[in-house]
Amino acid sequence: MSGRRAPRLAPDDRLAPHLTRVGRFRAIDPSQGRPLPGLSAVLAFVGWAAMLAVSFRRARTM
Repeated sequence: MSGRRAPRLAPDDRLAPHLTRVGRFRAIDPSQGRPLPGLSAVLAFVGWAAMLAVSFRRARTM
């Protein structure tokens, strides 16, 4: 295996001319970050993680 690697593209480089301009990728700007999740999504994840932790704890004590 040689020491060569594939080129890494910057966030504003395009893979193809149409990737961010047409179709479902039209509204995605690669230079912008994703919006943060809302409070309900964060609370849902915390609830899921707590439920998972409790179930693992109970399974371990049996």
